[in-house]
Amino acid sequence: MSMSCIFTKEILIRIIKSSKKSLRVISLESGVPQHTIENWLYTNKVPSIENTIAVLQALGYKLTIEERL
Repeated sequence: MSMSCIFTKEILIRIIKSSKKSLRVISLESGVPQHTIENWLYTNKVPSIENTIAVLQALGYKLTIEERL
C-alpha cells in the first residue's frame, strides 16, 4: 500500500534521526558529505533533490513523484 504525502525537510530529518545508521555511514553509503547532512540537521540549509534521493536510498527508502491526473 502506498501513502501520499507532502515531503518536507522535516520528514527527511525524522527519517535520518530514526535510522540506526550513524551520519558517517549514511554519508559513505549515499555519497553525500557528512557535513552536508549535518547542515540539514542543525541549520536552515535545504537539501537538493539529488542529495535527498541519495540519502533516502541509503536508508532504504524511495522517493516517488507522480503526475496528478
